[in-house]
Amino acid sequence: MGYPASFGFIFHVTNKIALRPEVVFARSTTEFEETFVDRDSTAWSVGVGMSALIYVAEWDQVRAYVSPRYVYTRAESNAFSALFPESESRTTSDSHLFSGSFGAQYKPHPRFSIFGEIGLGYTTSTTTSGISSLKADGTSLSTRTGAGVIFYF
Repeated sequence: MGYPASFGFIFHVTNKIALRPEVVFARSTTEFEETFVDRDSTAWSVGVGMSALIYVAEWDQVRAYVSPRYVYTRAESNAFSALFPESESRTTSDSHLFSGSFGAQYKPHPRFSIFGEIGLGYTTSTTTSGISSLKADGTSLSTRTGAGVIFYF
């Protein structure tokens, strides 16, 4: 469990390397009520990713690590107007996130640990809009932070 809100697994491949797979899913619906026109919009996104934790130092129960990460996300949204059905629009987006973080993990008990990390991310995306057949490419650079707890079974 962690922040930003997530739930995942961590697999320790060796004492120095761990893998942290992730799945991202979001869905939203919006109803617009305007004076003469009601419009509905539905959007969803789904993605998969993987982080590798490479432990670089250890002090008692604290371990420091670096973590390269990759996430692919596909998003789609549809907007529909009952009064003007020909105005339905569909937008799709594909994004690739590459990030790197530095973190620390504290393990006070063999079955429990907490972690925190900070890093940078680079995202590239391609968006296609169905109304005008518009295709847009974009990139962004962002900071990334995370904190969470790990329960070992």
